[in-house]
Amino acid sequence: MLPQFSTTAAAQRQEEGRLRRLEDKALRAAMRESAKYAPTPSSPPVASPPTKTKLYLILLVWISIYSGWNIIGRNVSQEGPVLRLLILNCLRALVASIITLILMVCMQEPWPDLNPKDTVKWLALGIVTCVMNNVYTLGLRWTTATNVAIFIATTPLWTYLGGVCVGMEVLDTRWKWRAVGFMLAVMGAMVVQLGRAQTAVHMGQSKFFHFFGNIVVLFAVCSISAYYLVVRSLASSNNSALAITLVAQCSAFVYSLGFIVLTLAAEEEIVLNNPNATSTSWGSMLTRLELTNTVLYSGIYAGICINVVCFGIEAWALKHATPGTVALFTALDPPFTAILSIVFLHETPKLSLGIGGLLIVGGLFVNAGVEEYTEKEKRKKESKKWRDGVRNEAGDFEESRLLLN
Repeated sequence: MLPQFSTTAAAQRQEEGRLRRLEDKALRAAMRESAKYAPTPSSPPVASPPTKTKLYLILLVWISIYSGWNIIGRNVSQEGPVLRLLILNCLRALVASIITLILMVCMQEPWPDLNPKDTVKWLALGIVTCVMNNVYTLGLRWTTATNVAIFIATTPLWTYLGGVCVGMEVLDTRWKWRAVGFMLAVMGAMVVQLGRAQTAVHMGQSKFFHFFGNIVVLFAVCSISAYYLVVRSLASSNNSALAITLVAQCSAFVYSLGFIVLTLAAEEEIVLNNPNATSTSWGSMLTRLELTNTVLYSGIYAGICINVVCFGIEAWALKHATPGTVALFTALDPPFTAILSIVFLHETPKLSLGIGGLLIVGGLFVNAGVEEYTEKEKRKKESKKWRDGVRNEAGDFEESRLLLN
C-alpha cells in the first residue's frame, strides 16, 4: 500500500506541475497577443488614477475654499434685494463659463461628448447646478445660517441613499459600517455647528423655526446630492472634469438669465396692473439693486474660486470616487468654517469644535477603511476570474494539442 500511495502522490505532483506549465504558457501567449495592441510611443499617455492620499488632500482643499466663501460671501448672500442675488449668481456662472472655456482651449481638453443618449443627463446637470446655486442662497433669506449648516451636514446621507437607488453605491454586507461612518461625520458636523456662539443667537430668532425656509434649504441640499450623482454618471462616460464644468456653468448661466428675465417681467406686470405703483427706470433699478464694487468683486471671486475651482475639483474627484465619498467631505464644512471664523472673525473657540472634528475624522477613517476593503475584495474577484479564464484556456490548449498528436 505504501508504494501505491507514493506513486499516487507523485502522479498528483506531476499533474499539478503540468497544469502550472500550461498556465504559464497560456499567460505568455496572452501577453504576446496583448502586446500587439499596446500603445505606440507616439500615443498620448493615459493618466493613472490618483492615490487615496492625493484624492483626500485635494478634497480637503476643495472644502476649505467652500468654507472661505461662507465667511466672505455671507453678507452678500443674506442681505440686499433678492434680484441682486440672482444677478450675482448669474455673474458667477458667466465668469466661470468664460474661464473654463479658456482653460479648455489652452489645455487642449476634449470637448463634451454630447451623445444623444446622454441628453437628459446634460439637461439635468444644468438644472441641478442652477437650482443648487440659487435655491441654496435664497434659503439663507428665509432661515438662519445655522439651519443651513445643519442641513448641509446631511448631504452625505442623501447622496449615499440616492447612489444606492441608481446603482452607484453598493449596498453589500459592509453597508452597516458605511452607515456608521456617515453618521459619525454628520453628528460631528452638527456638534461643531450647535456649539458655535452664533447658533444660540439664531435659535432665538423666529426664522430658525421657519418651515418654508427650512424646506427650501432641504430641497437645495437634495439638489447638491443630485448634482453629485449626475456628474458621476457623466464622468463615467469619459467626459473630462473641465468639459462637465463648462456645460454645467453655461447651462446655469442660461437658466439663471431666463429666471432673471421672468422676474423682471413679473415686476413689470405688477406695475402695469397696479395703478398706484410707479414705473421704475433702469437707473432707479440699478440704484435699488445696490450693485456696489464689493458685490461685483464677490461675484467674480465666487465665479473663479467656487464655480471653476471647486466645481472642477468635484467633477475630477467624482471620476475616481463614489458620490458618497465626495459628499462625505461636506461634513468638514462646519469645522473649517468655525476655524476660519476664529482666525478672521475672532470667534471664541469651543470644546465642541474638537469633539465634532474628532467624530468627523473618525467617520472619514471608517469610510476609507470600508472602501479599501471593498477594493481589495474586488481585486481578488477579478484576479480569481482571470486565473479561472487562464486555466480554462490552458485546458483547451492541452486538449487541442492531444487531438493534433
